Amino acid sequence: MSYPASEQDNAFLKSISWGSKRSYCAFLIHFAFILLANTLYIALGLNGHESGALAISLMLAVLVSSVTAANYLYRWIEAPSVKLKV
Repeated sequence: MSYPASEQDNAFLKSISWGSKRSYCAFLIHFAFILLANTLYIALGLNGHESGALAISLMLAVLVSSVTAANYLYRWIEAPSVKLKV
């Protein structure tokens, strides 16, 4: 028995599909961004602050940067490489 998908279910499934196509690219790139953020955090002396809000905001920036870079890596490298005849 099949149920018609609602508009909300359809959007959820599209976002899962979008993310799953780019997940390997995100796996490849995320660690480099984390290391860069950690190095900058320590090198600039930002670790001396009492509040962890700066560290959390830096990690959120790393998350956004990783997802953006994974998207471009997928679009410019992975997707075109599927068409190559090797």
